[in-house]
Amino acid sequence: MRLFLWSLASLVLLLGNVIGQHNGLNSTSAAPSSSDPARDALGFKTECLTPDVAPADAARVEKEFQAIRKNSPSIQRAGLVLPLYYHILYRDLTFDGGYLSDAQVNSAVNMLNDGFSATGISFRLDGIRRWHNATWFQQVDGTPENVDIEREMKQSTRIGGATTLNVWTSGMITAAGYAAFPWNYAANPINDGVVMKWDVLPGNGNTVRSGKTITHEAGHWAGLLHTFQGGCTGDGDFVADTPAQGTATDFNGCAPRDTCPSLPGEDPVFNFMNYSSDECRNHFTWGQIDKMWAAIAAWRL
Repeated sequence: MRLFLWSLASLVLLLGNVIGQHNGLNSTSAAPSSSDPARDALGFKTECLTPDVAPADAARVEKEFQAIRKNSPSIQRAGLVLPLYYHILYRDLTFDGGYLSDAQVNSAVNMLNDGFSATGISFRLDGIRRWHNATWFQQVDGTPENVDIEREMKQSTRIGGATTLNVWTSGMITAAGYAAFPWNYAANPINDGVVMKWDVLPGNGNTVRSGKTITHEAGHWAGLLHTFQGGCTGDGDFVADTPAQGTATDFNGCAPRDTCPSLPGEDPVFNFMNYSSDECRNHFTWGQIDKMWAAIAAWRL
């Protein structure tokens, strides 16, 4: 079983989580995914560039999170509606050029809210904004070499404060998406939000990634780590009801797996915070829901 532990001190320890989430000395990114035909058809190299947190750092911040959680304001755990702005970066007025219709955006937001339906948290689409900028479309990709371009883009487009989820779509080939953690908002508010590959959305005809990337990344934005965080050692993702997982499921279908056979439970193949195919991913655990509420109360409200 894993401990549910987080900390305000992680704001300091994880300041490296800047544009693209790559520059933190105290974080580790998941290894690139192996070749997979269905994933390769969508043209990205790995699922998610949001980094895992180094276990040593998590151990140092455990006690302090207990304090911040205890002292966070009490909020009713139902009916929390958060504003969402969807920013479309595009090269030209074609789908291949990144252009998305209102209907496609609404479909993505509906899928996001379907995924969060059991959490008591929902997202209200307050605006769709389109940005005709070929450089942004092609180079906002979470890589260190394009940090300045991404920061320029976010400074020009981001709306709202800590409670507002900004989603940007670009033509990146590095990953399906990545997100900023809530504990980094105070130090780096411009970076806050989610970036996704523009064509990873409902109705794209791909069973591997058919729109649930936005749910996965919003989970990070609300404070969740990958279910395979830490592998089979330590406290993993710091959620008590997600079994230890040695490696990401990585598009290997919905068959049961147990990558930590000496520990209780099988891999959470059906969890949104895994890398399973979208046909598998269908829920957050109660522990993950509790963690999202606690993280939102601590850092976003």
